[in-house]
Amino acid sequence: MSKKAYFNEQANSWDERFFTPKLSSFLEKLVPQFGLKSGQHILDVGTGTGVLIPYLIKAVGPEGSVTAVDYSEKMVQVCKTKHSHLKNVSVRLQDIEEDAFPTESFDAVICFGLFPHLENKEKALQNINHTLKPSGKLVIARPQQ
Repeated sequence: MSKKAYFNEQANSWDERFFTPKLSSFLEKLVPQFGLKSGQHILDVGTGTGVLIPYLIKAVGPEGSVTAVDYSEKMVQVCKTKHSHLKNVSVRLQDIEEDAFPTESFDAVICFGLFPHLENKEKALQNINHTLKPSGKLVIARPQQ
């Protein structure tokens, strides 16, 4: 089974299996360490069901925005269902290994739990670098085991 097929198959039960109180507490402490500021535009790559979105929105406030992307159609569908009510959140089907955003579009790119799943890390990093503003930052993190 391909990774994409796996994530599509798991999307509907992902949060109940993995978004535990322990992970929520971890994210509450982790995301402020990203150094995000009010008004920034953030790209959440490999957003999955969007577990980071509430924490990212809290960090950038109503003047900031989060663009959340994932290559799994079902994960994007779940994420849209959960977060479509937020006016400063955009959820898209997109593969960072294949697609680049416009040059210098984002203040920060967040990759939470994504990197082990990338097939072409070099291409993904090239696309991320292309999309970051000159003073932008890349955050690569993963959940505690």
